[in-house]
Amino acid sequence: MIKAKHSNFADRIFQPYIRHLLRKHFYAIHMFGEIPAIHPDEPILLLPNHSSWWDGFFIYLFNKSSYRRKIWLMMLEYQLRQNMFFSRLGAFSVNRSTPGHIRETIRYAEKILQKSGSILCIFPQGELIHWGKRPIVFKKGIDLTTRNVKRPYSIILLAIKIEFLEQQRPEAFLLPGPVIRITDGKCLDLPLLENLETKLLEKLQQMIIKKEKTSILLKGRRSINDKISTLKQKARFS
Repeated sequence: MIKAKHSNFADRIFQPYIRHLLRKHFYAIHMFGEIPAIHPDEPILLLPNHSSWWDGFFIYLFNKSSYRRKIWLMMLEYQLRQNMFFSRLGAFSVNRSTPGHIRETIRYAEKILQKSGSILCIFPQGELIHWGKRPIVFKKGIDLTTRNVKRPYSIILLAIKIEFLEQQRPEAFLLPGPVIRITDGKCLDLPLLENLETKLLEKLQQMIIKKEKTSILLKGRRSINDKISTLKQKARFS
């Protein structure tokens, strides 16, 4: 497997680049609700849905805007080999071709969750899945990543959705779920987590429809809509 090789230098290069990229392609990145409060030393297992190519970048921004921790993110090995730079930012690989490869990644993930103040991000659906597909199904094996973790840690489910609304460019919306604190070291309850993630996604959709208040994690460039509105206002008062 490919292990993460965190580099502060790589992070300093990547951070302005990803912000530039997101500003270029999105009108805004929003978050509903509050950042879940977790003790700085307690490890976090972050479990987002995975319905777009951008999700890894949203996770990077979410962490930089909230916990600012060293993060590890699981990627399919063939994808990471195509983008080895991501290993410098915390990405590590999983190869589902043989049980041996899977066990190696599981042991690596277990060690991450033993680290004080770590964030382990796993896309539990295991692949890109259309946002509206139901039921939500988490890959078997994800539940085994925690079976030998001897210290308390917290699980945060995260719902992500991209929408085209009133602007030229799309907007992304994030909604973190309530903290699930684990103290018994047991395997994850996948049916329970699948049910909770489904409800979280449905809640996110309703909050978008109702135009509930958000905090903006990143504001993009002005859209054509904004520029036209500004020109109309100037023309009206000229």
